[in-house]
Amino acid sequence: MKIGLELDSWLRELPTRRPLAVVLGGSVNALSYARSLGRRGVPVLLLDTSKRAATASRYVRALIVAEAADNPEIWLDVLGQIGRRLQVPGVVFPTTDGHVEFVARHASELSSWFRFIVPATEDVTAILDKAEQYERASVAGIRIPITWHPTTLTEVQEIACAMPFPCLLKPFSDVARETIRGKVLVASDAAELESLYRSHCSDPGGFVVQEIVPGADSELFGYLAFWDADGREHSWLTKRKVRQFPSRFGTGATQETVDAPELAELSRRLLAAFSYRGLVGIEWKRDERDGTFCLMEINARTVIGNQLAISAGVDFPWIAYQEITGTSMAKTSAVAASVTWVNEELEVLALAQLRRDGAITLAQWARSMLGARSWALWSWRDPKPFLMRSGALARGLYRALRTVPVRPAGTASAPPGVGLRTEGIPVGRRGREIDRPSIGDAAHDDLRGGVLAR
Repeated sequence: MKIGLELDSWLRELPTRRPLAVVLGGSVNALSYARSLGRRGVPVLLLDTSKRAATASRYVRALIVAEAADNPEIWLDVLGQIGRRLQVPGVVFPTTDGHVEFVARHASELSSWFRFIVPATEDVTAILDKAEQYERASVAGIRIPITWHPTTLTEVQEIACAMPFPCLLKPFSDVARETIRGKVLVASDAAELESLYRSHCSDPGGFVVQEIVPGADSELFGYLAFWDADGREHSWLTKRKVRQFPSRFGTGATQETVDAPELAELSRRLLAAFSYRGLVGIEWKRDERDGTFCLMEINARTVIGNQLAISAGVDFPWIAYQEITGTSMAKTSAVAASVTWVNEELEVLALAQLRRDGAITLAQWARSMLGARSWALWSWRDPKPFLMRSGALARGLYRALRTVPVRPAGTASAPPGVGLRTEGIPVGRRGREIDRPSIGDAAHDDLRGGVLAR
């Protein structure tokens, strides 16, 4: 694949004062990089597989290429063409699991033209493999959900005798992710667990059986950070979800910064077990039974709510860019308390679901939006990504406004922002997979990676 004469000329004429930033991916996570770096005069080249939100930003040059996981040689060739035209080495930022794995695996080739900070290949592999991720966490003294890794139906039957129900059947291998449309399968009893395993688990060992940690969606917390090349924490922030879509097993639609020092300490201990370096997002759930934090997952990259951190004063793209290019800046933690970030597409879908379940009214939802300071798509300085998704937003809002509650009216008085609790199975979902919503760019990379959060 040739990069084209126009891009060739642009690359050769780039000034050397601000090295090129190459952002891999095009979701709202990548959009936060484009806006953070672009407004500071950093040239940004975005590589993605299709035209999505970030490709419409005024701050980027976009290049559409094949899927990295399936065509690593094409990506290496394209990045080589780009790198050879630069007067100074560029900086690479992977924004999906697949891109992180690609950069880590091909670090020696890419380092001829670019600079980056990602975990070592073996650590990326351990993080993407949920079984190994949990094993390392457990050795480090981190609480994890009750998790079993069956490889046969007989083992599933044995697990069913000890597993609390309802429970999850959760894919973590690439093959397993392709067998279901959503993030997880929910089993209400032993018979259903066996049935789901028979129907979906063609990849032996590709699924784990896991407990559902009890608590509302608002009990999901996160630690976002940048660890330097020497494996030291540079800058960090803690946050929590206010709402997510779908409820219980979804992606954060509204999130806010919080002060959670205990969570930060647990995260540091966990990352030390991986000799971690680079950008990271860790999700935890606070168990409503005893108040302790339980590890949900590690993401070896920034996450869908990266703009929340930027708006709170912890600008991870700019912090990492300066560190990588040798213009280090002071360490930073959250400097603005209770900053609220909204993913517009996910939020209107969450509104429809919560109205259907009688968990929120339109008035409560509208009041909860008044305090938002940060948005996934909207920006006065860069409106095109929002306009690009305006049709999907309008359809989602229309659906939300037409939704009629199906639960008793008394349940509609739930506090704004509190999702459905985890007891029982949602109406219409018993014995079925949690549906993958049609959410366009809002969380495309998280869905593609098989992990819907964060």
